[in-house]
Amino acid sequence: KLPIQAQFSTINDFQIMDYNRDHHLDVLAVGNNYTLEVITGRSDAGTGLILQGDGKGNFVSVPITETGFHADRDARSIKMLKSNNAKPIILVGNNNSRMQLFKLK
Repeated sequence: KLPIQAQFSTINDFQIMDYNRDHHLDVLAVGNNYTLEVITGRSDAGTGLILQGDGKGNFVSVPITETGFHADRDARSIKMLKSNNAKPIILVGNNNSRMQLFKLK
């Protein structure tokens, strides 16, 4: 696990859930902004983020290689879909692009 590294780009939406089923709430966040002024440039360093909570108010960022969550587009929204599988399905809405679907590891 890594120390919190949350704000590499804009965060446009987040979902609070227990993604790893340890009975502690976690944060899934998406962002980026490709529509900034030409002089400013794009805000595109975000790749999606999972902050794993310990139930005591502490969070650590979980690497993409562990979660499979790689939302690196101009993401605007995130929703959890319940499924019959053990893990939830995460749907990410992207500006001017296709939606992304993730089954977290």
